[in-house]
Amino acid sequence: MDMLEQVDSLIQSKNKKCKELAKKLKALEQSFDELNATHDRLVDAHEKLGKAHTKLETSHSLLLEENKEKVVVSCDVGITCDLIKESPNPPIVVASNSSCRPSSTTTNSTSTSSVGVTCDASLKVENETLKREVDELTHALGKAYGGEARLLKCLGSQRFSLNKEGLGYTPRKARRPL
Repeated sequence: MDMLEQVDSLIQSKNKKCKELAKKLKALEQSFDELNATHDRLVDAHEKLGKAHTKLETSHSLLLEENKEKVVVSCDVGITCDLIKESPNPPIVVASNSSCRPSSTTTNSTSTSSVGVTCDASLKVENETLKREVDELTHALGKAYGGEARLLKCLGSQRFSLNKEGLGYTPRKARRPL
Protein backbone atom coordinates (compact mmCIF):
# COMPACT_ATOMS: atom_id res chain seq x y z
CA MET A 1 0.00 0.00 0.00
CA ASP A 2 2.78 2.39 0.89
CA MET A 3 4.39 1.74 -2.44
CA LEU A 4 1.15 2.50 -4.29
CA GLU A 5 0.74 5.77 -2.39
CA GLN A 6 4.31 6.73 -3.21
CA VAL A 7 3.81 5.88 -6.86
CA ASP A 8 0.52 7.81 -6.88
CA SER A 9 2.16 10.94 -5.34
CA LEU A 10 5.04 10.61 -7.80
CA ILE A 11 2.59 10.37 -10.72
CA GLN A 12 0.68 13.43 -9.49
CA SER A 13 3.87 15.49 -9.16
CA LYS A 14 4.95 14.39 -12.66
CA ASN A 15 1.47 15.32 -14.01
CA LYS A 16 1.78 18.81 -12.46
CA LYS A 17 5.22 19.26 -14.01
CA CYS A 18 3.91 17.99 -17.32
CA LYS A 19 0.98 20.46 -17.21
CA GLU A 20 3.34 23.34 -16.35
CA LEU A 21 5.66 22.34 -19.17
CA ALA A 22 2.68 22.12 -21.55
CA LYS A 23 1.62 25.67 -20.56
CA LYS A 24 5.17 26.92 -21.08
CA LEU A 25 5.34 25.15 -24.42
CA LYS A 26 2.05 26.73 -25.52
CA ALA A 27 3.26 30.22 -24.48
CA LEU A 28 6.57 29.67 -26.28
CA GLU A 29 4.80 28.46 -29.43
CA GLN A 30 2.56 31.54 -29.39
CA SER A 31 5.58 33.80 -28.88
CA PHE A 32 7.39 31.98 -31.68
CA ASP A 33 4.43 32.50 -34.04
CA GLU A 34 4.35 36.21 -33.21
CA LEU A 35 8.07 36.50 -33.81
CA ASN A 36 7.73 34.71 -37.15
CA ALA A 37 4.97 37.11 -38.21
CA THR A 38 7.10 40.08 -37.18
CA HIS A 39 10.07 38.62 -39.02
CA ASP A 40 8.01 38.24 -42.19
CA ARG A 41 6.87 41.87 -41.98
CA LEU A 42 10.45 43.00 -41.43
CA VAL A 43 11.66 40.98 -44.42
CA ASP A 44 8.97 42.61 -46.60
CA ALA A 45 9.91 46.07 -45.32
CA HIS A 46 13.58 45.31 -45.97
CA GLU A 47 12.81 44.33 -49.56
CA LYS A 48 10.82 47.53 -50.10
CA LEU A 49 13.67 49.59 -48.65
CA GLY A 50 16.14 47.81 -50.89
CA LYS A 51 14.06 48.62 -53.96
CA ALA A 52 13.68 52.23 -52.88
CA HIS A 53 17.43 52.43 -52.26
CA THR A 54 18.27 51.18 -55.74
CA LYS A 55 15.83 53.69 -57.25
CA LEU A 56 17.45 56.48 -55.27
CA GLU A 57 20.91 55.36 -56.31
CA THR A 58 19.96 55.41 -59.99
CA SER A 59 18.29 58.81 -59.61
CA HIS A 60 21.35 60.14 -57.83
CA SER A 61 23.69 58.88 -60.52
CA LEU A 62 21.47 60.37 -63.24
CA LEU A 63 21.45 63.72 -61.44
CA LEU A 64 25.22 63.65 -61.12
CA GLU A 65 25.53 62.94 -64.85
CA GLU A 66 23.12 65.79 -65.68
CA ASN A 67 25.08 68.20 -63.47
CA LYS A 68 28.29 67.25 -65.27
CA GLU A 69 26.59 67.89 -68.61
CA LYS A 70 25.05 71.25 -67.56
CA VAL A 71 28.26 73.24 -67.36
CA VAL A 72 27.24 75.79 -70.01
CA VAL A 73 25.30 78.76 -68.62
CA SER A 74 23.96 81.40 -70.98
CA CYS A 75 23.33 84.94 -69.87
CA ASP A 76 22.36 88.04 -71.82
CA VAL A 77 24.73 90.91 -71.06
CA GLY A 78 21.96 93.55 -71.33
CA ILE A 79 19.76 91.73 -68.82
CA THR A 80 22.77 91.15 -66.56
CA CYS A 81 23.54 94.85 -66.47
CA ASP A 82 19.91 95.68 -65.68
CA LEU A 83 19.87 93.12 -62.87
CA ILE A 84 23.10 94.49 -61.46
CA LYS A 85 21.76 98.07 -61.52
CA GLU A 86 18.39 97.09 -59.94
CA SER A 87 19.86 94.73 -57.34
CA PRO A 88 19.71 96.11 -53.77
CA ASN A 89 22.85 94.15 -52.91
CA PRO A 90 26.21 94.70 -54.58
CA PRO A 91 26.98 92.06 -57.21
CA ILE A 92 29.06 89.09 -56.15
CA VAL A 93 31.87 88.36 -58.56
CA VAL A 94 33.37 84.87 -58.40
CA ALA A 95 36.82 84.00 -59.70
CA SER A 96 37.02 83.18 -63.39
CA ASN A 97 38.16 79.57 -62.78
CA SER A 98 34.66 78.72 -61.54
CA SER A 99 32.67 75.87 -63.08
CA CYS A 100 30.07 78.41 -64.33
CA ARG A 101 31.06 79.54 -67.80
CA PRO A 102 28.91 81.56 -70.16
CA SER A 103 28.09 80.16 -73.56
CA SER A 104 28.91 83.33 -75.46
CA THR A 105 32.58 83.97 -76.12
CA THR A 106 34.22 87.23 -77.05
CA THR A 107 37.79 88.39 -77.38
CA ASN A 108 37.80 89.61 -73.79
CA SER A 109 36.90 86.33 -72.04
CA THR A 110 37.57 87.55 -68.49
CA SER A 111 34.95 90.32 -68.65
CA THR A 112 32.35 88.00 -70.19
CA SER A 113 33.07 85.36 -67.60
CA SER A 114 32.75 87.77 -64.69
CA VAL A 115 29.49 89.20 -66.12
CA GLY A 116 27.98 85.70 -66.49
CA VAL A 117 29.03 84.68 -63.00
CA THR A 118 27.78 88.01 -61.62
CA CYS A 119 24.41 87.30 -63.23
CA ASP A 120 24.25 83.89 -61.56
CA ALA A 121 25.32 85.33 -58.21
CA SER A 122 22.82 88.18 -58.36
CA LEU A 123 20.06 85.72 -59.27
CA LYS A 124 21.05 83.56 -56.31
CA VAL A 125 20.97 86.57 -53.98
CA GLU A 126 17.59 87.63 -55.36
CA ASN A 127 16.29 84.07 -54.96
CA GLU A 128 17.37 84.01 -51.31
CA THR A 129 15.69 87.37 -50.59
CA LEU A 130 12.49 86.16 -52.26
CA LYS A 131 12.55 82.97 -50.19
CA ARG A 132 12.92 85.02 -46.99
CA GLU A 133 10.07 87.28 -48.08
CA VAL A 134 7.83 84.28 -48.81
CA ASP A 135 8.61 82.83 -45.37
CA GLU A 136 7.78 86.14 -43.68
CA LEU A 137 4.52 86.50 -45.60
CA THR A 138 3.54 82.92 -44.79
CA HIS A 139 4.17 83.60 -41.12
CA ALA A 140 2.13 86.82 -41.28
CA LEU A 141 -0.77 85.02 -42.99
CA GLY A 142 -0.67 82.32 -40.34
CA LYS A 143 -0.89 84.97 -37.63
CA ALA A 144 -3.79 86.71 -39.40
CA TYR A 145 -5.81 83.51 -39.79
CA GLY A 146 -5.07 82.54 -36.19
CA GLY A 147 -6.26 85.95 -35.00
CA GLU A 148 -9.42 85.67 -37.07
CA ALA A 149 -10.17 82.28 -35.52
CA ARG A 150 -9.66 83.66 -31.98
CA LEU A 151 -11.89 86.65 -32.76
CA LEU A 152 -14.67 84.42 -34.09
CA LYS A 153 -14.37 82.21 -31.01
CA CYS A 154 -14.66 85.23 -28.70
CA LEU A 155 -17.62 86.59 -30.60
CA GLY A 156 -19.31 83.20 -30.64
CA SER A 157 -18.93 82.69 -26.90
CA GLN A 158 -20.62 85.98 -25.94
CA ARG A 159 -24.12 85.96 -24.52
CA PHE A 160 -27.01 87.80 -26.10
CA SER A 161 -27.17 91.23 -24.39
CA LEU A 162 -30.95 91.19 -23.81
CA ASN A 163 -30.87 87.76 -22.18
CA LYS A 164 -30.68 88.63 -18.48
CA GLU A 165 -31.71 85.29 -17.04
CA GLY A 166 -29.40 83.98 -14.36
CA LEU A 167 -28.73 87.44 -12.93
CA GLY A 168 -31.75 87.49 -10.60
CA TYR A 169 -33.89 89.15 -13.24
CA THR A 170 -37.48 88.04 -13.53
CA PRO A 171 -39.01 88.95 -16.90
CA ARG A 172 -42.50 90.46 -17.03
CA LYS A 173 -45.26 88.51 -18.62
CA ALA A 174 -46.03 89.71 -22.10
CA ARG A 175 -49.33 91.52 -22.58
CA ARG A 176 -51.98 89.66 -24.39
CA PRO A 177 -53.39 91.36 -27.48
CA LEU A 178 -57.01 92.46 -27.22
